[in-house]
Amino acid sequence: MRIPTIFVALFVAGMSTSICAKDMGPPFKAALQALPGLPEPSAHRDGNFSVDASELTVGYRTSDNKWSATADYAEKDAPVINAYYGWTIDSAVASGADIIFARDQQEILLNEILSPRKDIRLRFTASHLTMTPHEGANESGAVLQNGYLFEARKSSARSFPRADIGLTLYDLEANADNGFSSTASAMSGASLQGYAVNVRLKPSVQSELSVDLGAHDKYYQAERLDRQEHVGSYAIHFSGAMMNCSQFQAQYGADNVEGAINLAIAEGAWRLGLSKTIVRDDSESPVALNFSYTIPLGGSQGEHPRCRIEPHGASPLPSLMDDAVARPQKLPAQSVMTMVD
Repeated sequence: MRIPTIFVALFVAGMSTSICAKDMGPPFKAALQALPGLPEPSAHRDGNFSVDASELTVGYRTSDNKWSATADYAEKDAPVINAYYGWTIDSAVASGADIIFARDQQEILLNEILSPRKDIRLRFTASHLTMTPHEGANESGAVLQNGYLFEARKSSARSFPRADIGLTLYDLEANADNGFSSTASAMSGASLQGYAVNVRLKPSVQSELSVDLGAHDKYYQAERLDRQEHVGSYAIHFSGAMMNCSQFQAQYGADNVEGAINLAIAEGAWRLGLSKTIVRDDSESPVALNFSYTIPLGGSQGEHPRCRIEPHGASPLPSLMDDAVARPQKLPAQSVMTMVD
């Protein structure tokens, strides 16, 4: 087989260049070393693109920044654009921004995450929401809302026994422009201030106790009606593994109106649960009993269950960048005026 002349020429030229570079003096070597090299591959770089009948998503992530944009065109007021961008400034600081743009709602949310130590995480969040009712909507004017949140989390450095604690303070202030409203009782403003505390104890790999406490004050303002509400709540959740690796869970939660208790035991493929709602006005509430059994379709019995309790509630501290693009649960993308306890 004959080798094309052009490949022979290129091979000879490459050999000549290599030999000449070795024979060149220091000035030529320095010039060659100054030439830019090929870019090094990133330690972590991922891109994603997906499209279906309801939405289109595109995103990209490297070791120090990530972004994503989603266009939801399934709703009647479509499209709804949701985008975020997060980046790490250094090993202890990260920033993020989340933007929502829809026909009658626009919002921007900014996060600043600080980690002075590996087991301490501080979050400062500010948001601005604008709701502009479109033609035919029931609202009579635009709603402007500002939200602020501070969160501090301390995670134990040890695996077991482990104790994590978190504190959240938040404030939402909304004002409506009802200048064109003919309803005397039209709401002109609302505010919400509250706190939440979470304590998670994990004495061993086989047990966990989680306690959540919280309260908030909500104030509504109208031309002829002012109203204030105070709502407090708490929840206790315990998970444990017995000697035969069966799982036991017990949970009780209550607020100003009602409480609920849930008990469950599971082993392998079956699960048995019991739940009851306790109403403050002493009215009767039924007891619900449920049983489930999972049958593997592939004929396999699956892996033998391990005596390990999966984390409930707050998880160990995520990465700074993931935290920077996460929306705090206490700052939902809706107006205080539409929130229902």
